[in-house]
Amino acid sequence: MKRFSVTRTMLALVALVFLAGCVSGPATGGGASGGGASGGSSGSGGVQTTAGGEPIPEWYEDPKSVYPDNQYLSAIGSGDTRRGAEQDALGSLSQIFEARVSVDNRINERYREIAGSSGSFSESDVRLANSVNVQSDQRLVNVQYGESFTDSQGRVHVIGYMNRMETGRVYRDLIQKNAEQIERFLDEADSESRILRRFAFVSAANVVAQSNRALIDQLQIISAPLAATLQLPYDEQAVAERRLEVASEMAYRVNVSGSAASRVEEVVAGALSSEGFVVSENGPLLVQGSAELESAEGGQYEEVRWYLNLEFVGPGGNTVVAFNQQDRASGVSQDAARSFAYSDIEEVAREEFVGQVIGYFDSLVIQ
Repeated sequence: MKRFSVTRTMLALVALVFLAGCVSGPATGGGASGGGASGGSSGSGGVQTTAGGEPIPEWYEDPKSVYPDNQYLSAIGSGDTRRGAEQDALGSLSQIFEARVSVDNRINERYREIAGSSGSFSESDVRLANSVNVQSDQRLVNVQYGESFTDSQGRVHVIGYMNRMETGRVYRDLIQKNAEQIERFLDEADSESRILRRFAFVSAANVVAQSNRALIDQLQIISAPLAATLQLPYDEQAVAERRLEVASEMAYRVNVSGSAASRVEEVVAGALSSEGFVVSENGPLLVQGSAELESAEGGQYEEVRWYLNLEFVGPGGNTVVAFNQQDRASGVSQDAARSFAYSDIEEVAREEFVGQVIGYFDSLVIQ
């Protein structure tokens, strides 16, 4: 009987603990409040009081009660500093868009350079064009930060938010300005007889159009009614096709010498072809240079030094891009070191040299 009584008492205690757990404080959820895209309130997350002993604020406990979904996109951020907390909130806001908005970092970078130097954008527009969240690759406009508090553990918490209607108007205006810039670039291309400059303008128009697509997709999430009012004077697909059409007129030859020549020629031809250029023995453009590998003195490992010198030559025979780089690769054997060197030199030719060629065309527009 005694054993039975103890067992019954223990079961009763377990039941009380379980019931107590069921009626404890608010549940914690995701930090973003996104009107269905990444909804949920922050919850206390274990935070009970501020550093000063006051109750934690309502916007932290239930962001939607202070920043309702039909008016705001909001997210809670936390960090060791106010700046860190703001970056965390920005990252959480960006996650609302990630599933539906595709962003190309290279296009973002080219767009910022083109927009910042075109003379068609105000200082505030340029600031908006440069507002990039490096954590999630989403470029968000008009993010604001509200109250913050420091908890008893020294962590800073802040709320980031976007007023849907106010932010939607900012997006709409920037999208319209981008559209006007696209039209100007296409007009410049139509009036340009020089093939390099003609391609530069249609390429710039395509960059702005792609960036505008990301802004339009974001506006659909922020304010679908405002997005529905957009009337763009260009066709996005037609702009992309126009760029490919002009690029196909820019046939080029590749003439590289040296021990790594064939591999460099292959990767350069592939990278330029992906941009729409055409390889032709009679092309007016030329990629020329040398790619060499040679054994080098090493320590514990075998080493190979590599040299890459490439030029992009225009129709008139003038060099418009000159690229020179050298480095060394190590391996447990000469074969391994040479394999690493080949990989390095191919990557540099594909990414950096071709990147400088594309940068040259952008510079014709930026001038």
